[in-house]
Amino acid sequence: MDTNWLIALRSIQSQSIDPPIKMATIQIREATQQLVKRQNWAAREPGVIVVFAIVFIVASGLIGLQISRWISRYKERRAAKRSTV
Repeated sequence: MDTNWLIALRSIQSQSIDPPIKMATIQIREATQQLVKRQNWAAREPGVIVVFAIVFIVASGLIGLQISRWISRYKERRAAKRSTV
């Protein structure tokens, strides 16, 4: 009977939970594999990237135009104050 108990103990030990370090390594490996499997979205949708670029360029131009107007108004006011003083 003692040998049966020893065999049962060994089978339980072999089915025990993996140590945390081994589990973390497996999780890191699985996460890396998921990242490698991802496709490049920008390469699949080049039209959307072009639209984003055009919108960015237009928005930058409009912001630059508005800043230019503010600066010119400021300079006009400053020149008007100097001429009246």
